[in-house]
Amino acid sequence: MNFVLLNSGHVMPKLGLGTYRVKAYDILKNVVEAALLSGYRLFDTAESYGNEQTLGKIFEEILPKYNLKRSDIFLTSKLAPQSQGPNAYQSVLNSCKNLKTDYIDLYLIHWPGTSKLKPDDHKNKESRIASWSCLEQMVKEGRLKNIGVSNFNINHLENLVTNCTIKPAVNQVEFHPYIYQTQKKLLAYCQSPNLNIQLQSYSSLGGQNIDSKETTVQNQLLNDSTLLSLAKNNHFAKNPAQILLKWSIQHGSCVIPKSIHQSRVESNAKIFDFELTSQEIAILDDIRIRENKKDVRFCWDPSEVV
Repeated sequence: MNFVLLNSGHVMPKLGLGTYRVKAYDILKNVVEAALLSGYRLFDTAESYGNEQTLGKIFEEILPKYNLKRSDIFLTSKLAPQSQGPNAYQSVLNSCKNLKTDYIDLYLIHWPGTSKLKPDDHKNKESRIASWSCLEQMVKEGRLKNIGVSNFNINHLENLVTNCTIKPAVNQVEFHPYIYQTQKKLLAYCQSPNLNIQLQSYSSLGGQNIDSKETTVQNQLLNDSTLLSLAKNNHFAKNPAQILLKWSIQHGSCVIPKSIHQSRVESNAKIFDFELTSQEIAILDDIRIRENKKDVRFCWDPSEVV
């Protein structure tokens, strides 16, 4: 697997396995094993996913089977909105216990807002700073190797950066061609030399629009006619999912695609043996502009959180 160097000095795999909504032991074990065999070393979970304990058990069983140690994998987890503030310290300890590990490689504040606070409540800022202070303490204690955020916009990051000792190493956000025009300023901000915050993409392949009652939104991106045409004409014979993941990688982002199907887990790993041309990237960058359509967000919009 290819790696990126974080502003913390640690390295992180460019490709990881997302585990959102995957809780069943048998299913999760099969995809984790398929991922390990395909070269994945990063595994992404969260306090709110409800599968940390299951993953801890699976790694305890599987790693010895393939002569792997805890240090051979990169674990990411996240602080739930209801745990924001001083409770963050205990949440990290709980995640370590659930994952059966002494440390977590990357721990993120999952959302800029706090449960039971309205989005426009300025106490959200105070809560984020209190959470971050706890995470910085856990870095000093060796429980966390890297800390970062998820779903943070520029205003959230600006507020955090001016009130922190350790800069966020990662910002995990929704990032794909259908939202590129919306997110490209955030990407540039994170990539600025004075910050060097690594963007990590989720929903790289699209998905269900949570604000829509129409199930037809599912796989809207993967079935886009422009993307399908690009895949058909791609001389490396790559499928649409591989092209989308590579598009993110070539923009300097990392990816954590999720699948419960072994064949797709294996296929999603085959993205480091080809390069998209600048023309192909430009076509995907402007896919919504060319079709005279607004950007589509498949997941939650953090812009209302102060």
